[in-house]
Amino acid sequence: MEAMSEVERLRAENKMLRVENKRKEMENTVLKKLQEIERRRS
Repeated sequence: MEAMSEVERLRAENKMLRVENKRKEMENTVLKKLQEIERRRS
């Protein structure tokens, strides 16, 4: 079987990066909420 074409490889890489980006955005949102809560408590 032939190795993945360049286009297929880039599509797969792009998908992985989108997933990683989404996860980091969610992480960022959680951290911002946490900071907000901590500010309110002090």
